[in-house]
Amino acid sequence: MNQLFDVINVAGVVLEVLIALSYFKTISNKKQIPTYVEVLICLGSIIIQSVVILTVTQQVVVTVVLFLIVMGLSFVYRQSMLKRLAFSAILMVMFLLAEMVIGLILTMILKVSVEQLSENVLCYMQGALISKLIMFVIIKIVGLFSVKSDVKISGGIYTLLMTLPVATGMVVYVLAEFAYESMATSLLAMSTIAAILLIAANILVFYLFEHHIKLTDSRNKEQLIKQQLEYNVNYYKELAHRQQITNKTMHDLKNQLFALREILKENPKDGTERINDICEDVLASYSLRFTGIEAVDALITSKVQTMEEHGIKFSNSIYISMENTLDVFDLCVLLGNLLDNAIEANQKVEIKDRYISLNIIQQFDFLSINIRNAVNENVKIDKTGIATTKKNKELHGFGLQSVKEIVNKYNGNYTFRQEQNNFETIIMVSML
Repeated sequence: MNQLFDVINVAGVVLEVLIALSYFKTISNKKQIPTYVEVLICLGSIIIQSVVILTVTQQVVVTVVLFLIVMGLSFVYRQSMLKRLAFSAILMVMFLLAEMVIGLILTMILKVSVEQLSENVLCYMQGALISKLIMFVIIKIVGLFSVKSDVKISGGIYTLLMTLPVATGMVVYVLAEFAYESMATSLLAMSTIAAILLIAANILVFYLFEHHIKLTDSRNKEQLIKQQLEYNVNYYKELAHRQQITNKTMHDLKNQLFALREILKENPKDGTERINDICEDVLASYSLRFTGIEAVDALITSKVQTMEEHGIKFSNSIYISMENTLDVFDLCVLLGNLLDNAIEANQKVEIKDRYISLNIIQQFDFLSINIRNAVNENVKIDKTGIATTKKNKELHGFGLQSVKEIVNKYNGNYTFRQEQNNFETIIMVSML
């Protein structure tokens, strides 16, 4: 029987270490040591605390050692020494309160004393492990809320996650009642192991869920980088294309001028048409100047050409200082996605009503972007942004997701609003 108590105590130590790591991660989330060092610290902490709890009878000593281990685990994440002490003390109080609350609930339900509870292996396990499991779940969920991520988690998922430890506690309670009535040692052992495995499964579910969120977030960022590279490639292709046109135009211009002189003498009308063709070729070799930033100007120029093809009126008012600290390709991705959405919305509007207005103003350390465009339907706007109406929601929703990523990167905010047949996007980002 004593061996079962020892197993429960060691399992409790493992939970305490996992709770401490999750707790400090929620507070700081800035790891300052490699992963393999973190694993070694965790293993060392589990071994030391397990040896102490199995060999030392004085509860004060066990508590002091646990506090020192919690302090040691706090060094996995970057924070001040004062915060380490304060948050370690708070965590110790949380451990104590959690066990006291669960113990009090069990004494009320079972109508037995604390001493009697501590003598029953499964009741002891409920107080020692279920209390820590609930702490672990709460800290993990708070951690999921605190991490900045574009992966949206519904309230239903959080509710489902919270039901896991509750259901586990109920199952362990039923096992305890059943095993307590039978008093068979083998059944007690099997029930204890089953309960520990169930608790371990709870913890594994949370780590898998957290890993899934990180993986999804990582894929989104990879897609954003890929999109930035695509704009980079398109920009240089545009430069190469314009240079090619320039070279060709300048090469032929001399001969064309001589030919034009003769054409104008014989047929002025044909000569005028030929001059217009040459002017268009020359203009094609230059991008319009909007910001003075070549990559951004090339992007807007290409979007303006697309607007002209679809009969969309374009107006703009832009001022960006050359000393702004925004990454050029972040700005390209931001404007590219917003203008693409505006162009797409205009294509559903009658030609006479199509328009896009782009206003960019830099004031001090802030850059504001305002885009207005015509729409012919009500756009679904919620707290997460704009709901796409396309079949492949995951693919087509990524443009807006890229916008959110960049806005969050620069500690900015975005607003979408609609007034009748006019849709407006307002973005403010910090350049500090």
